[in-house]
Amino acid sequence: MVVPGLSTPILPRRVRPASPAWPRLLGGLLLALLAAHGRVDAADDFNPPLLEVESGPWAKASVVAVVAIRDIRQNRQVALGPMLVRAQVERVLKRPEPPPGQTGIKAGDPVIAWVPGPKPTLDPRAPSAPMLAAEDRGRYVLFLSDSSSGSAYEVQALFTADGLEGEQKVEALSRLQVQLSMKGPEERVHATLAQLFRAFDDERHWTRENAAREMAWIARHHPSLLDADARLRLRRVAAGPTSRPQAMYLAMALADLGASPPPPARRGPASASARWRSAFERAEDAKGQARLLATRHTEARGEARAAVWEDLRWGWWHAPAEARVAWLHALPLRAPPADAMEWRGLYAHEESLPVLEGLVRAVGLSRRAEDVPWLAARLERADLWHAATLALARVRTADALEWLRRERLACEAEGADAERMGWLDHLLSDLFVQGEAAVR
Repeated sequence: MVVPGLSTPILPRRVRPASPAWPRLLGGLLLALLAAHGRVDAADDFNPPLLEVESGPWAKASVVAVVAIRDIRQNRQVALGPMLVRAQVERVLKRPEPPPGQTGIKAGDPVIAWVPGPKPTLDPRAPSAPMLAAEDRGRYVLFLSDSSSGSAYEVQALFTADGLEGEQKVEALSRLQVQLSMKGPEERVHATLAQLFRAFDDERHWTRENAAREMAWIARHHPSLLDADARLRLRRVAAGPTSRPQAMYLAMALADLGASPPPPARRGPASASARWRSAFERAEDAKGQARLLATRHTEARGEARAAVWEDLRWGWWHAPAEARVAWLHALPLRAPPADAMEWRGLYAHEESLPVLEGLVRAVGLSRRAEDVPWLAARLERADLWHAATLALARVRTADALEWLRRERLACEAEGADAERMGWLDHLLSDLFVQGEAAVR
């Protein structure tokens, strides 16, 4: 995504933020827009807030699509130069009108795109990094424009779409697509406000936070669209249980509307989520935080799964690396398969090597066949090779074992040391299976 005033795209990849990168970047861009523009008090030029906040990438892109990245090729002569990405389209969110008799880009199509580089980091020892690393395959939303040569697309911006949070981001862009298809501004206004107030009741944290962010934009630029009833509803939302970022955006909205602050909330029985977060904030050390993460994780079952994972992600970004590692190593040897996408989503924003190793291990414990390509891509990193081979051995499908055999042949051809060869022989043996069964 492109922040006004900066020529270098900032993409939420390897820098570990204090909270998930896409909402923080979106919030920063919103604040920049609020500072740059005055009030616009008419409905005839109303655009959905998300379009205004995302005006850079969405407007510049000719195609916006959810894709599964299959292969990443880096220019070996230029370490931080452009990379060629091959992906398969899962869903198209925006595309140009195709010529008569043609279908245009659609789900299932292969796509080739150039990813620019480098990107800035927050590490003074390595101020630049590739936009994508060779192992960064997975599910992404790509904002694509036609390249000058016409042979491949160019990536204007991207973000990961793995996990529950990724699903919510894709939903937000899908909603934007629907709103833009509405011809009349009155219809867009009605649909936008109705959707935002529905989102405040959503159990998912990111969706609620994003609704507050969009409502703050409307309150600043189109205050007349929020009538007395809407302002009362907004005050009621602000008076209820909210996260700190959500409360901040709601306070901005009420201040711009000249509305009085919400009355103090009546104290009732705290929810399970509120009690857990309060206990987490009071935890004195990393061991205590890891224990609370593990305990809360056991409750991520059935209908409670989405709400519990909202708490786990919140705790993850507030915990130090040692707490995250301790939790990951306390996972049972048979983990819920549905958790694999959550681990992969956390991996996308992580920098700590011990945590990355723990996340690779966690994906392996889910034992999903569909994670084999993702795990195999981790073999390309020497510092994750041991964790990736162990994870593949635990998944133990035909494809996973084939990857281990390929590694065995490659090590033999390279004349690898006996310890490395012995490790692969052990993973491929029945003795490994018997050992895993004995400790479950």
